Amino acid sequence: MHYYQIIVRNNRVNLNNPLIYHSNIFIKNGSLICVELQKQECIGIIISSTKKPKFKTKPILSVYNLPGLNKSTLQLIKWLKMYYPSTYSAVLKLFIPNKINDQDTADDLNLNSRKSSHLVNLTPEQSETIAKIKFNQTYLLHGRTASGKTRIYQELAVQAIGNTKSVIILTPEIYLTNQLYDAFQNITNSKVYLIHSKLNLNKKQKIWVEIMKSKKPIILIGPRSALFYPVNNLGLIIIDEFHDNSYKSESHPKYQTVRVASMLRRYTDSKLILGSATPNVAEYYLAKHKNIPIIELKKTAIKQDNAEIDFVIVDLKDNQNFKNSKIISDQLINSINQSMSKNEQSLIFLNRRGTSRLILCKDCGWENLCKNCNLPLIYHKDKNYLICHSCGRIFKDIPFSCPICNSTNIIYKTPGIKAVEEEFQKIFSNSKIARIDSDSKVTETLMSYEAIKKNEIDIIIGTQLITKGLDLPNLSTVGLIQADSSLYIPDYTSKEKTYQLLTQVLGRTNRGHKKGRLIIQSYNIKSNLLENAISQNYINFYKQEIVDRKKYQFPPFYNLLKLTNQKSTPLSANNKSNELITKINKLYNNIIIEGPSPSYRERINNKYESQIIIKSKNRSVLNEIISILPSGWDYDIDPNNLL
Repeated sequence: MHYYQIIVRNNRVNLNNPLIYHSNIFIKNGSLICVELQKQECIGIIISSTKKPKFKTKPILSVYNLPGLNKSTLQLIKWLKMYYPSTYSAVLKLFIPNKINDQDTADDLNLNSRKSSHLVNLTPEQSETIAKIKFNQTYLLHGRTASGKTRIYQELAVQAIGNTKSVIILTPEIYLTNQLYDAFQNITNSKVYLIHSKLNLNKKQKIWVEIMKSKKPIILIGPRSALFYPVNNLGLIIIDEFHDNSYKSESHPKYQTVRVASMLRRYTDSKLILGSATPNVAEYYLAKHKNIPIIELKKTAIKQDNAEIDFVIVDLKDNQNFKNSKIISDQLINSINQSMSKNEQSLIFLNRRGTSRLILCKDCGWENLCKNCNLPLIYHKDKNYLICHSCGRIFKDIPFSCPICNSTNIIYKTPGIKAVEEEFQKIFSNSKIARIDSDSKVTETLMSYEAIKKNEIDIIIGTQLITKGLDLPNLSTVGLIQADSSLYIPDYTSKEKTYQLLTQVLGRTNRGHKKGRLIIQSYNIKSNLLENAISQNYINFYKQEIVDRKKYQFPPFYNLLKLTNQKSTPLSANNKSNELITKINKLYNNIIIEGPSPSYRERINNKYESQIIIKSKNRSVLNEIISILPSGWDYDIDPNNLL
């Protein structure tokens, strides 16, 4: 009789340790099996053989007729559970479908029915970049917008397939998957698989089975979940727009995709390409200090005469710029009209998350910051006080005049995306307008994107979704309704996110297709951050931002752990937080505890949420704190933000 340690995929039972089952046949590690657990049949994985235990064991019911998970995948499962503390049940949901038919094939999915890609000639800069990517290690590809990063990805994929190695390409948004799929279709003889949330579970499971069975190299394109598909002989991982927030999981295990990909690269001895025009400050710092090659692309891949950009910066404080609308400047209205007269498109960007109840001087641009965290204080009208949602400090002195210019012209909010859309519909009543934001359904977004590509839309209005990867040859006007709105979000990443958003949205028109106009509406027209974004001077921005990160004890200099609890009243949530702080302070030294404070979204499902932020230079200490949390607490280690 053989005995095996197994882990199971079970939606009802959260298992923190392997279980032991027996079989009268030998089963290799990584094999997929079926077992009974609490009178329910479950899919499991053999992780190792073991000795006969002292207790009675159940038999393994069956073994799937599949190759199973390889050694590198088993290593990744164990590492992921340890690094982002979670149960085996939660981790295994990433790697295994909820049901498997080992007779499935994906032949009916028309995987190779789309148009073939045409590989354009490499530019000298692209050729030089590819020549530098020789070894199986991590590379940070820092390419300005429109520098042709996708063409480099294509060439690297062709090389990998030629060496009988498979490729995984990650993209942050569903509407970009089809664009990438077109780019990689038929550039080699290998199959190209595409996964995204629009595919039903049955099709995803068929693709999963076929990939596991495949003995030939394949290309897999999809969101962060593609990283956990059973790809064999992996040789290349590409994370496009690797700075994007969507690469952070919001459910347990709350992993950062870049960290997971780095470990998978190590276990498979493959190449990892991190591509972005606007790298995260912490990742860029780590790359510099870990000697990860940083390869810069400084030139636009497409060059055409008369394709330069005219920049117009509009002062939001000057009412003379807003004679026809309180939201849309006269300069932006004129530019859109000019584009429409030539049957060209306009793109309007507003960061909807910048609708905080902040206090801002409309005359000079002063904003009220927490002296401890250097983050915007948020005004709570119902309680008539200001609060820092990071450290929890409360300020009851509400400024009615600006301490810088003495103006009484203080504002408390910024416009939202729907209000902007209504204003555009009123002013441009005869135009075709499409709004794309997180409220849009997936099908609506994909339909809008197809209509935009066909030039059936005159004005595109959107939030972050429209800043990523879109190449619109007929675009001639880009307008930023309030360029600095995201600066007022009370989080340590606000400057970084603002720089990234500005650079990405500016890059939609500065792509070498035709002459474009960029209309930037801002309260602070002399902002260094705005200047750096317009000139795409990332290094200047990085140098300024990294100083603040170190001063205020944020990543990459400190690791972060965000703890949250929900109670029926604000007082009980706060009391519960203080009890935990007292416990942690008794057990651990050399940590910094901020809070408790109400969460940025204080009330959720009629519960009041309180949060604690813990900072430590030693990440393992934060994992230890997670292990002693009482019931009722949720945690997020390495959070994207502190909101």
